[in-house]
Amino acid sequence: MKLSIFVEWICVQILSAQCDAFLNNVYTSDVTTKVCIQKTINHLFSYDDTLSLILDNNICEEAIFKMNTTRPYISLNLDTVEGIKLQYEGQFVICPVDAYSLSRTIDRMQYEAARDYRGLGSLKIFVITNTTDASLIFEMFWSYGINNVIVLFYGQGISKLSMCDRYSPANACGKTAKSIIYQNCEEPVTFTFTKVIHQMNKCPITFMYARNTIYAREEEYPIARYILYVIQELSNRRNATFQRIIFNHPSEYNVYARNKTNIVMSWIPKKYRAYTVTEPLVKIDIVWFVPKAEQISNMNAFVQVFNWKVWVATGVTLICVWLTWFLIISWNGRFTFDKLGLAFINVWSLTICGCIAQFPRSFALRITLLSYLIYVIHIQCALTSNTATILTTPRYEFQIRNLEELAESGLPIYIVESLKISQFNMNDTNHTLYTRLQKQLHPVLAPEFSDLIADFNHYRNFAFIASAEDLPLPKDHYFAPTLNSLLSEMVESGIGDERKNYFERQCFTKTVSMQENSKEITLTHLAFIFIFLGLGLSISCVVFCLEHVVHKFL
Repeated sequence: MKLSIFVEWICVQILSAQCDAFLNNVYTSDVTTKVCIQKTINHLFSYDDTLSLILDNNICEEAIFKMNTTRPYISLNLDTVEGIKLQYEGQFVICPVDAYSLSRTIDRMQYEAARDYRGLGSLKIFVITNTTDASLIFEMFWSYGINNVIVLFYGQGISKLSMCDRYSPANACGKTAKSIIYQNCEEPVTFTFTKVIHQMNKCPITFMYARNTIYAREEEYPIARYILYVIQELSNRRNATFQRIIFNHPSEYNVYARNKTNIVMSWIPKKYRAYTVTEPLVKIDIVWFVPKAEQISNMNAFVQVFNWKVWVATGVTLICVWLTWFLIISWNGRFTFDKLGLAFINVWSLTICGCIAQFPRSFALRITLLSYLIYVIHIQCALTSNTATILTTPRYEFQIRNLEELAESGLPIYIVESLKISQFNMNDTNHTLYTRLQKQLHPVLAPEFSDLIADFNHYRNFAFIASAEDLPLPKDHYFAPTLNSLLSEMVESGIGDERKNYFERQCFTKTVSMQENSKEITLTHLAFIFIFLGLGLSISCVVFCLEHVVHKFL
């Protein structure tokens, strides 16, 4: 009996010792976890940063709320929608009970962000969890477009930090999280949030655009060529794969935009802006689009060797000389069609060949011949010299180059109704140009405006106004800092402006320079020869009259 009591006492002592050891280990583990939480928060976040806390675990509350710091924080309650106020560029500490609690937290955050047409990609999140499946956690955050995540795993007496690069070759561009880096909490914390992505390991950067936009005809629009150049340059520098996709409906865009292995940039009409919000690449307040001058065919260019007034004057001169010739040779005889035809043949021979079959006997007709011959020689020299210049040099239609010429052209100017209300609602009678342009404006709805852009180069009988040309990413996209870093570099180095000017010169300067190098001949250039011919015909008429007076009275 005494032996059995002794054995029971020994067992109780052993169990008590084991319980004390277990509780001591749990306490030590909790203390280690709390220290790790405090140390990591102090390392990851600046003391001036406001922390947004979503805490469902007592150990997190004790560790954070008992920190000896005056760090500002906001405690969010997931059970009350009104209590959630997302700081879209803020810092979050999330401490879920389990994986389901974490998923529920992200869902609620995504819901609140979507209400403001925002994203979660710019958030910096520190997760504290006892869940052992690290891959599941990182893949879950990536699927919501969140890239900056550092996770603290605790349990079984161990506390360790982990982070994962979605563009590591083993992670298949974010499809799976296989390459995870761990760090023991007893060591100094070296993990930091990633801001700019430097290596994408051939992961895709996709640029999507609608079929009826300027990107479908990039060779005609320098701004489209510049944007595509920037994305290609971004892909080259980040070792990514650049691909272009045309979509017909926003639903097609959404399929790619939701693909977590793609970075999707897009241009879409304003009517679809609810689907995406822009990060600016090129920002221009107002852009005026006018029809681009087209090259004139050789046949039409030949007609434009002379100004139309010169052609009219030349034709009238030919008829006047023809009738003068006819009157002189018909004065002493009957007016017949044979003489009319003979006069025309002689004048036409002088015009084309500079000679006639029979030299006239009448002194008046000789003066007419001599005057017209000198006139023809000058006209043919002007025609031949300018024809060679114009036919060997491309000739273009008139190109509108400024707002004054646009106002004079009288072209209707189409503009989105909302843009007209915001930019052209002032009735300013003191500025004539503004008033003239305002009268030419035709406001249309966004869907109609998209169709007009598609028809612009086909009809070329109108102009239109567009506002900011942007390169959209979903708002708060995690890739935005990487894109902005390249844009800043291009602006500071001057490469961006140089490429813009280069594309503009290719599209526009050639047209303008050709117009300036080849000019049509006007009456101003040939006025002297017309005056000379007029004097010759006048002298011929005087001589003709004198001949008849002398012949009649003497």
